[in-house]
Amino acid sequence: MDFMETASDVEEYIFRSELLLGESLSFSPHIGKSKDNVTRDPDKVTTKTTTYGVDIGYTPPERPSITLGLQTEDRKKEGKEVFSPADSTDQTISFNLDNTQGTLPYTLELNLQDSLDHTNYSIDTSEIGTVLTLPLEIGTIADGQLSQEYIYKKERETSRRLSRTNKTTFSWETLAADKILLTGSYSFEDLFCFEYNEKTQTQTASLLAETELTDNLLITSGYESQVVQGVGPSRSNTLSFTLDYAPWEVLTLNGGYEVGWEIIDDDTTTTYVYSFSSEYAPTLSFSASLEGSMEKGEDEIGQSLSLSLEGKPYSYYPGRELLSRIYSGDKDA
Repeated sequence: MDFMETASDVEEYIFRSELLLGESLSFSPHIGKSKDNVTRDPDKVTTKTTTYGVDIGYTPPERPSITLGLQTEDRKKEGKEVFSPADSTDQTISFNLDNTQGTLPYTLELNLQDSLDHTNYSIDTSEIGTVLTLPLEIGTIADGQLSQEYIYKKERETSRRLSRTNKTTFSWETLAADKILLTGSYSFEDLFCFEYNEKTQTQTASLLAETELTDNLLITSGYESQVVQGVGPSRSNTLSFTLDYAPWEVLTLNGGYEVGWEIIDDDTTTTYVYSFSSEYAPTLSFSASLEGSMEKGEDEIGQSLSLSLEGKPYSYYPGRELLSRIYSGDKDA
């Protein structure tokens, strides 16, 4: 495939499966491989990434569901100015507690990540993060959500503090005129780097409108504004349009257009993004999706294309046992 002279050409393959070990216990292993610099540009470094892990879910009746995740990600770099083939390894343990169906609904996420550097040119780091999400009801007109995120990063060997991040996000959605779904969000992120004594604050606001023209045609338009203060101050605005069309129940087509303006030191950069996707699901046990995009900047073009296949080799449904008895000639069926 010819990616032209792309700035971000990536090949990615992911395999994921889910096994039900009981009514309340699930086991989901996954493995993935990706490689950038597909065009083998000699002036670029090629990064190869291998990711493998497993998610274990436990959903007891009338109690909060629990998910435990274990993941390892290995990255290797090849090309110019790379002195070691093995670059780094990230080991992540995640814990998720979902109590959205309880009397006091909430979601709690905990993550612990160790980054091991194999080149001896950097340092090994540990990162701990937590996210608490609370669903809200804004009277009878809108549903909202408030989340608080905290991330703390330090050196593994010396316990020296590197950075601290606090992020607060508020989002909401409401239905207008029975055909238009409005969603909005506002977030404030405060990042402090202890190593360089630098502080960066980022404010992001967005508004999205989904309009149902017919039963199988949906138009979405959105606007996002972001202001960064502190290190590398900047302003950016993004305007987007998306068209979703479902000619048949088994086929969905999607096309999108996005334009963004970023202002840094009174210099404005404009970026255009064109995207498309399609999903084909002829049965409940098989689906295929194709996605592609092209990003055009001032002097560069980036393209991506991905194909995903999902299938269930075995599924249980009511009546399977009855059909088996009929086909075997059981007269009592």
